[in-house]
Amino acid sequence: MSEMTHYGQGTPCWIDLSAGDRAAALAFYRTVFGWDFDEPADSRDSYTTARLRGKAVAGIFVPGRAEIPNVWTTYLASDDVDVAAKAIVDHGGQLLTGLIDVPGTGRMVVASDPTGAAFSAWQGTGAQLANEPGTLIWNELMTTDPGAARDFYSEVFGVGIGEPFQDEADYTTFAVAGHDVGGIGLAEPGVPPHWAVYFGVADTDATVAAVGAAGGRVNREPADTPYGRMATCTDPQGARFSLLSVSAG
Repeated sequence: MSEMTHYGQGTPCWIDLSAGDRAAALAFYRTVFGWDFDEPADSRDSYTTARLRGKAVAGIFVPGRAEIPNVWTTYLASDDVDVAAKAIVDHGGQLLTGLIDVPGTGRMVVASDPTGAAFSAWQGTGAQLANEPGTLIWNELMTTDPGAARDFYSEVFGVGIGEPFQDEADYTTFAVAGHDVGGIGLAEPGVPPHWAVYFGVADTDATVAAVGAAGGRVNREPADTPYGRMATCTDPQGARFSLLSVSAG
């Protein structure tokens, strides 16, 4: 069990899903990951918190504008989101929203980096569980200009940039307090810059089967890697996510 109480600045600390059909999204992720959900308010666009063993692990909401895609968004921890917002603009990023107060929880802004990848800066409470089955285990930015992205996140959040991987095209980790917390790499041709979300699972093949049975699609079949057995899937509404095996203990 990996209970989390603090995330250093620049660490992926929360994720949420914009979903046009909230009820369908809740049903899918309940089946795949065993999540429970806070009782949603009557409003169709209310924010719903996903929980595992009573601990908050993710959010699901209906976007207020039809043009917002069904997608998982990565939140990066910020010690001061007002300072981060200014730094985002100063270093070539763009603010996609104003600063938003979430009463009793935190303060945030949605932004895009200079390569066009969207993310949120978040000052507040993050996921209460991570790095175990059914929770967030890894986040990586796949982009058309990894060098520019590394400079940006290093300047805005102060993350350290690792050495390039020998067996992968232009991929590095980024670190907070000396610990790797995510990756930055070159996107496949034709794929727009985006933050990818990985969930830990006890059995990748069994979870892939659950994804298919619940109406999702497998984009990349399970394969062994040095970091665990991995697969990439899409939920029934088109939101993409990856799976990575992790010990239940």
